[in-house]
Amino acid sequence: MSLKKHIITVLLTLCVLDLQAQNTWFKFIPGWIGMNCHISNDTIYSFCATSKIDPNNVIGFNLNKASLLNGITYSSDSLFFFSEKSHSYTNLEYRSKNNSINLGNNNYLIAVHYIDSFATDTKWQSDLFFYPKFEKLNIQLNYDTFDTKIDGLFEINNIKYALVNWQKKIDKLSTLSSSRILKINDNKTSKLIYTKVNTSYNQNVHNIEIQSIIEDHQNAQNLIIQLIDKWDWHGEPAQFESVVQQIDTLGNLIWESRPSGNQDTINTSDFQMVQLPNGNILCSWLDLYYRPYKKPGDPYQFELPNYNATFWFAELDYQTGKRLWVKNNRQFLDWKMGTSVSDFVLSHLTDVLAFDDGIVWCGYRYVDRPYPQSWTALPYLFKTDNKGNPLWYREYNLADNDTSDKGFKPSSFIRTPDNGFLLCGEYLRKWEMSIDTNKKQSIFQTSALLKLDSNGCFKPRCNITDNIIQIKVPNNLCKVFPNPTSNFINIKYPDSSTEWEIKIFDIYGKNIYFGQQNINPILCHSFPSGILFIQLTNRISNQRETHKIKIEH
Repeated sequence: MSLKKHIITVLLTLCVLDLQAQNTWFKFIPGWIGMNCHISNDTIYSFCATSKIDPNNVIGFNLNKASLLNGITYSSDSLFFFSEKSHSYTNLEYRSKNNSINLGNNNYLIAVHYIDSFATDTKWQSDLFFYPKFEKLNIQLNYDTFDTKIDGLFEINNIKYALVNWQKKIDKLSTLSSSRILKINDNKTSKLIYTKVNTSYNQNVHNIEIQSIIEDHQNAQNLIIQLIDKWDWHGEPAQFESVVQQIDTLGNLIWESRPSGNQDTINTSDFQMVQLPNGNILCSWLDLYYRPYKKPGDPYQFELPNYNATFWFAELDYQTGKRLWVKNNRQFLDWKMGTSVSDFVLSHLTDVLAFDDGIVWCGYRYVDRPYPQSWTALPYLFKTDNKGNPLWYREYNLADNDTSDKGFKPSSFIRTPDNGFLLCGEYLRKWEMSIDTNKKQSIFQTSALLKLDSNGCFKPRCNITDNIIQIKVPNNLCKVFPNPTSNFINIKYPDSSTEWEIKIFDIYGKNIYFGQQNINPILCHSFPSGILFIQLTNRISNQRETHKIKIEH
């Protein structure tokens, strides 16, 4: 055998061995929503809400053990809670990707909330439990008799923190939420280190809730927390915006930032953040909804969907929280997804992990299908570099020939020992498929796990076209004149073209004008002299173009 053939044979053998090591699979597991997973040796521990109604018609959750090699479940514990106050089993909720901590030696600390009923009023209370004994940790988490729910359990620098939200009932339809971060001490006591108490309720008051905590890799004495600011209430908040704060471990505020900045036309949905190697914070969110009266051409009093929704990214300075830049990946994702107008409107971003070579974002999007399937949810992984620039995008159509498939919706994901990815979520399937629209159709729902290789591939070698990026910057369709100008700016739009949005920025990126297509000409007496940038966006065709103009007064 020639040396060249021998080298080729060796390389092929190594590729085959690598593919064998990079096992991929998709498996159903007991439960109806898979929230999160841990891996211990070759065993997957998955925590899942369950619809099993035993005993006594109550809901609990499953803790499953499955093989990392093939995903086959070999053990499943259905856990329920007996309330001493109500003298009965009560509904037990485990509905957060952050509600468990691996204590080692196959032991876990689990945060759950459950129903305790008093008279005719149903109330939620929260506690911590050890698994596998399901022994209650005797620690005070609940706030008086208000509804209390644990929305996160975090271990940062060997210190455990519980994120607890409680709701004060205002009337039959309205509640007021407040949040606390508690430090869980080794002596089984807790200490309040940070709180957000909302003391009043009306349509215009801002209601701020804590959503998540991440470690500050630059300083062990600090934490980085994610909050959401909600206001303009109509039963549900019509306006909301994500907030990032850096605090110390005593709860003192160091800085606060609102990453979406001057995006005052949209609500920030599904916000996620990670800390970069240089300490800065990389944030991402979706612009799924316009704020009231902000949707171009449809100034409705409530929030309305954005049919051109996409990913937005921003980087925050570690020292000050100042936003350094903001951008989106609309062109890349539109090309990779092949989206139609209705495909991306209900997408969701559920989790994020940071690696040495970039950031991986996890979620799912709904896509249209012919009746009777109507729609399905496609899970995806999206990898970017530390500046939010796209590296690859994968979505997984796991049952493309099944017309009853409603898709897989991941809640969270983790890295596996072979550097692959394990997604934990729920799978939906519609039974009794029929073209008869009067026939009742039921939904089958179960927890599921999706194992991918280190390239994010379900089918081997899906990454071979990653370096082929076919994005062409479109030619400008509009004309801006005169240039230079001192009194007014005219914009000539393409014939029969509507729904153009106009933003004008100075050289520092400050937004000095916002308007719609029907304002023409634009008076510019108040604009500063010098170079300005006019950004034109068509909300129907998604055409974006930027023009430079000089103002001379």
